Amino acid sequence: MYRRITVAIALAALVAACADTTAPTAPTTGAPSLAQVATREKINENLDIAGMLFNPCNEEAIAYTGTVHRIGYIDHFATGTESKLHVTSDLTGTGVTTGLTYGIKNKEKEAVLESFDPLTNTTTYSQHYSVTSKGSTSNFDMKFAYTFTDPPGTVTVTQMDSRCN
Repeated sequence: MYRRITVAIALAALVAACADTTAPTAPTTGAPSLAQVATREKINENLDIAGMLFNPCNEEAIAYTGTVHRIGYIDHFATGTESKLHVTSDLTGTGVTTGLTYGIKNKEKEAVLESFDPLTNTTTYSQHYSVTSKGSTSNFDMKFAYTFTDPPGTVTVTQMDSRCN
Protein backbone atom coordinates (compact mmCIF):
# COMPACT_ATOMS: atom_id res chain seq x y z
CA MET A 1 0.00 0.00 0.00
CA TYR A 2 2.79 2.43 0.86
CA ARG A 3 4.46 1.45 -2.37
CA ARG A 4 1.31 2.44 -4.39
CA ILE A 5 1.11 5.81 -2.62
CA THR A 6 4.83 6.46 -3.23
CA VAL A 7 4.48 5.56 -6.93
CA ALA A 8 1.36 7.76 -7.23
CA ILE A 9 3.14 10.72 -5.57
CA ALA A 10 6.22 10.23 -7.77
CA LEU A 11 4.06 10.02 -10.91
CA ALA A 12 2.12 13.17 -9.91
CA ALA A 13 5.39 15.03 -9.27
CA LEU A 14 6.76 13.93 -12.66
CA VAL A 15 3.61 15.08 -14.49
CA ALA A 16 3.63 18.40 -12.62
CA ALA A 17 7.30 18.97 -13.40
CA CYS A 18 6.85 18.27 -17.11
CA ALA A 19 3.61 20.19 -17.54
CA ASP A 20 3.81 23.62 -19.14
CA THR A 21 1.36 25.97 -17.48
CA THR A 22 1.34 28.40 -20.40
CA ALA A 23 -0.06 27.60 -23.80
CA PRO A 24 2.38 27.90 -26.70
CA THR A 25 2.12 31.08 -28.74
CA ALA A 26 2.56 31.53 -32.45
CA PRO A 27 5.70 33.33 -33.55
CA THR A 28 5.14 37.00 -34.22
CA THR A 29 6.12 38.89 -37.35
CA GLY A 30 6.80 42.57 -37.84
CA ALA A 31 3.16 43.36 -38.64
CA PRO A 32 0.60 43.28 -35.84
CA SER A 33 -1.96 40.50 -36.01
CA LEU A 34 -5.68 41.14 -36.15
CA ALA A 35 -5.90 39.98 -32.51
CA GLN A 36 -3.63 42.91 -31.55
CA VAL A 37 -5.86 45.51 -33.20
CA ALA A 38 -7.16 47.94 -30.61
CA THR A 39 -9.87 49.30 -32.90
CA ARG A 40 -10.82 48.89 -36.56
CA GLU A 41 -12.52 51.74 -38.35
CA LYS A 42 -14.38 50.49 -41.43
CA ILE A 43 -14.87 52.78 -44.40
CA ASN A 44 -17.68 52.27 -46.90
CA GLU A 45 -19.01 55.51 -48.30
CA ASN A 46 -20.07 57.35 -51.43
CA LEU A 47 -18.86 60.90 -51.97
CA ASP A 48 -20.00 63.42 -54.58
CA ILE A 49 -17.03 65.10 -56.25
CA ALA A 50 -16.29 67.69 -58.92
CA GLY A 51 -13.03 68.84 -60.42
CA MET A 52 -10.86 69.37 -63.47
CA LEU A 53 -8.83 66.82 -65.41
CA PHE A 54 -6.37 67.51 -68.24
CA ASN A 55 -6.66 65.57 -71.51
CA PRO A 56 -3.08 65.17 -72.83
CA CYS A 57 -4.36 64.04 -76.25
CA ASN A 58 -6.06 67.28 -77.28
CA GLU A 59 -4.70 69.51 -74.47
CA GLU A 60 -8.18 70.26 -73.19
CA ALA A 61 -9.38 70.72 -69.64
CA ILE A 62 -12.31 68.48 -68.67
CA ALA A 63 -14.74 69.60 -65.96
CA TYR A 64 -16.08 66.45 -64.26
CA THR A 65 -18.69 65.51 -61.66
CA GLY A 66 -19.87 62.25 -60.19
CA THR A 67 -19.70 59.92 -57.26
CA VAL A 68 -16.76 57.96 -55.85
CA HIS A 69 -17.13 54.83 -53.73
CA ARG A 70 -14.51 54.36 -50.99
CA ILE A 71 -14.15 51.08 -49.13
CA GLY A 72 -11.44 50.02 -46.71
CA TYR A 73 -10.31 50.12 -43.10
CA ILE A 74 -8.02 51.80 -40.61
CA ASP A 75 -6.56 49.64 -37.83
CA HIS A 76 -5.48 51.57 -34.73
CA PHE A 77 -2.77 50.01 -32.53
CA ALA A 78 -0.94 51.30 -29.49
CA THR A 79 2.17 51.68 -31.68
CA GLY A 80 0.62 53.12 -34.86
CA THR A 81 -1.97 52.66 -37.58
CA GLU A 82 -2.39 50.64 -40.75
CA SER A 83 -4.94 51.49 -43.42
CA LYS A 84 -6.01 50.19 -46.80
CA LEU A 85 -8.40 51.99 -49.09
CA HIS A 86 -9.90 51.13 -52.49
CA VAL A 87 -11.70 53.82 -54.48
CA THR A 88 -13.75 53.44 -57.66
CA SER A 89 -15.63 56.12 -59.53
CA ASP A 90 -17.85 56.52 -62.53
CA LEU A 91 -17.76 60.17 -63.57
CA THR A 92 -18.98 62.32 -66.45
CA GLY A 93 -17.17 65.32 -67.83
CA THR A 94 -17.39 68.05 -70.42
CA GLY A 95 -14.50 69.43 -72.47
CA VAL A 96 -14.12 73.10 -71.58
CA THR A 97 -13.17 74.20 -75.12
CA THR A 98 -14.73 71.51 -77.38
CA GLY A 99 -17.87 70.72 -75.39
CA LEU A 100 -17.16 66.98 -75.86
CA THR A 101 -18.85 64.72 -73.32
CA TYR A 102 -16.54 62.27 -71.53
CA GLY A 103 -17.06 59.13 -69.46
CA ILE A 104 -14.38 58.69 -66.79
CA LYS A 105 -13.70 55.42 -64.95
CA ASN A 106 -11.24 55.61 -62.06
CA LYS A 107 -9.65 53.04 -59.72
CA GLU A 108 -7.34 53.93 -56.83
CA LYS A 109 -5.61 51.89 -54.13
CA GLU A 110 -3.78 53.21 -51.11
CA ALA A 111 -2.01 51.50 -48.22
CA VAL A 112 -0.51 53.44 -45.29
CA LEU A 113 1.56 52.14 -42.39
CA GLU A 114 2.38 54.62 -39.62
CA SER A 115 4.44 54.08 -36.49
CA PHE A 116 4.34 56.46 -33.53
CA ASP A 117 7.70 55.76 -31.84
CA PRO A 118 9.72 56.58 -33.81
CA LEU A 119 7.37 58.51 -36.07
CA THR A 120 7.46 56.92 -39.54
CA ASN A 121 5.11 56.71 -42.50
CA THR A 122 5.12 54.49 -45.58
CA THR A 123 2.42 55.06 -48.18
CA THR A 124 1.90 53.19 -51.44
CA TYR A 125 -0.60 54.57 -53.93
CA SER A 126 -1.77 53.66 -57.41
CA GLN A 127 -4.35 55.16 -59.72
CA HIS A 128 -5.69 54.15 -63.13
CA TYR A 129 -8.28 56.09 -65.00
CA SER A 130 -9.74 55.65 -68.43
CA VAL A 131 -11.34 58.62 -70.20
CA THR A 132 -13.59 58.01 -73.19
CA SER A 133 -15.14 60.80 -75.22
CA LYS A 134 -18.59 60.44 -76.73
CA GLY A 135 -16.99 61.57 -80.01
CA SER A 136 -14.46 59.69 -82.13
CA THR A 137 -11.25 61.22 -80.74
CA SER A 138 -9.50 62.29 -77.56
CA ASN A 139 -9.75 59.04 -75.55
CA PHE A 140 -6.91 58.27 -73.13
CA ASP A 141 -5.74 56.05 -70.26
CA MET A 142 -3.51 57.18 -67.43
CA LYS A 143 -1.68 55.12 -64.80
CA PHE A 144 0.20 56.62 -61.88
CA ALA A 145 1.84 54.99 -58.85
CA TYR A 146 4.22 56.09 -56.12
CA THR A 147 5.68 55.21 -52.74
CA PHE A 148 6.19 57.82 -50.02
CA THR A 149 8.57 57.14 -47.12
CA ASP A 150 9.08 59.44 -44.12
CA PRO A 151 11.71 59.74 -42.83
CA PRO A 152 13.52 60.78 -44.98
CA GLY A 153 10.52 62.27 -46.84
CA THR A 154 11.13 60.74 -50.25
CA VAL A 155 8.61 60.08 -53.01
CA THR A 156 9.45 57.39 -55.53
CA VAL A 157 7.28 57.39 -58.64
CA THR A 158 7.01 53.78 -59.76
CA GLN A 159 4.68 54.31 -62.73
CA MET A 160 3.52 57.28 -64.78
CA ASP A 161 2.04 56.40 -68.16
CA SER A 162 -0.57 57.96 -70.39
CA ARG A 163 -1.77 56.71 -73.73
CA CYS A 164 -3.99 58.32 -76.32
CA ASN A 165 -6.25 55.92 -78.18
